[in-house]
Amino acid sequence: MVQNKDIFQKFSRLSHQSMLTFEYKSSYFLLVENVTKLYGEVTKVTVTKTTVAKILVSMVWLL
Repeated sequence: MVQNKDIFQKFSRLSHQSMLTFEYKSSYFLLVENVTKLYGEVTKVTVTKTTVAKILVSMVWLL
C-alpha cells in the first residue's frame, strides 16, 4: 500500500510540473503573437513570429 502511495505522489508531482511548463509555454507563444501584431501595426512592417521570438529571447538574456 505504501508503494502505491509513493508512486501516486511522484506522478502527481510530475504532472503538476508539466502543467506549469505547458502554461508557461502557451503564455510565451501568446506574448509572441501579440508582440508580432503590435509591432506590425506600429511600424507597418511585417515581421514573422520567429523574429519576435528571437528578439524576446535576446531581451531575456540581457536581463
